[in-house]
Amino acid sequence: MDEEIFTVESPAECEAAQLCHALIDLAAAVDVARDPEARQYLLQTMSAVAYALNPPKGDVREFKSKK
Repeated sequence: MDEEIFTVESPAECEAAQLCHALIDLAAAVDVARDPEARQYLLQTMSAVAYALNPPKGDVREFKSKK
């Protein structure tokens, strides 16, 4: 008799881990998205998730190079 193996993913313990998993899932969805509008929507969502993971601290300033 063959035994079936079930894998159960444990729930993420913290919000940052959940956001990281969401970012990975979104990246995979962007890879397979064929519709340009859907792809853009997914990229905007990825940007929002990345912002939630690492929000800017203090004043945001424009970087100017000395070229």
